[in-house]
Amino acid sequence: MNKLKIRPRARFPGRLDPAQVRHAFKTGLAAVLTLLLCTALDLKQGYWAVISAVIVMQANLGGSLAAGWSRVLGTGVGAVLGTASLYLFGSSPLSLGAALFTTILICAYMTFLHDSFRLAGITAAIVILMAPGSSGYFVLGLERFIEISLGVGAAMLVSFLVLPSRAGVGLRKGLARGQEELAALYERVVFGGLDGKRDEPGIERARNDFFKTRDRNRKLLAEAGREPLGLRRRNQILVSLVHFQDRLYEDIHSLDLAGKGFKPGGLQTWMEGEFRLLAKAASRGMRALGNGLLSNREGLDGVELVLALKEAEKGLLAMRKAKASAQYELDQAVHFFAFYFSLKEAAAEVAVMLPRLGRSNG
Repeated sequence: MNKLKIRPRARFPGRLDPAQVRHAFKTGLAAVLTLLLCTALDLKQGYWAVISAVIVMQANLGGSLAAGWSRVLGTGVGAVLGTASLYLFGSSPLSLGAALFTTILICAYMTFLHDSFRLAGITAAIVILMAPGSSGYFVLGLERFIEISLGVGAAMLVSFLVLPSRAGVGLRKGLARGQEELAALYERVVFGGLDGKRDEPGIERARNDFFKTRDRNRKLLAEAGREPLGLRRRNQILVSLVHFQDRLYEDIHSLDLAGKGFKPGGLQTWMEGEFRLLAKAASRGMRALGNGLLSNREGLDGVELVLALKEAEKGLLAMRKAKASAQYELDQAVHFFAFYFSLKEAAAEVAVMLPRLGRSNG
């Protein structure tokens, strides 16, 4: 008799993220402020302003500025083109089709309007669909623009003045997380290749974890650049770390491809000790970078990695003198040297970045 499979109950997190609580509070505050302004100004369609405030409010200042600019720009374009279509074709299906066609076409052609084309199209449609029984066409478009701009302005005001959150802070935390994930992926790839026990599902999970974090960090970097002060001088190292993690991942990917070609008792056994020594030093260095990002520790250096790199070079020289590669098939030599140079490159990258972060923290 088949046993019934009982699905485990979903577990709720033990605590709320303070950033989420802050975002929820600021969104509610922006909505209330917008509603009060709409009431004071007697805006009949004030709900569009409230909706805009909710949409625009992001977790950090840079994200709010980007969303606000996109919404205001899209609203302006949609209002102008919707009003023009009403003037030319009246309130009709032809007017709606013409407005949406021209709005999306112009937004697609103008690169700086790419992020606004949906909002522009929605605004144009609203202007035309609300035209019957409304005031003049120009007034109708202007009202929609004022309402939405009011909501955006209220959200910006709250973002600037109430518990402001900068994208650079989130980026620092995200990069620290990325370092931990890269170290985990690196260890699975290198030691799995040397042990001949590759954990393919584990490698794939670690790779996907890093990809998700990398995408979030790239978004945070773009948002930080849009903030009024941008990335402050102390945080300029974060830009270098975003590119550094991209390069480090490429080195790990090359290690992964090379390690797949290792065979038991292959050429890699000649330098297994040096490889493990270098890999452990590089892994510790990667985690030290992550800890340094969170704790602002000084004194980070790459001395251990420099010594491990020298040992690897000595091991390679001894192997060449023994003409060890001549005893193996060509594909084994190719995989060995690809693994060696990728391992060396990753370690050298970490050795250079450690003191740079240390100086930045100082």
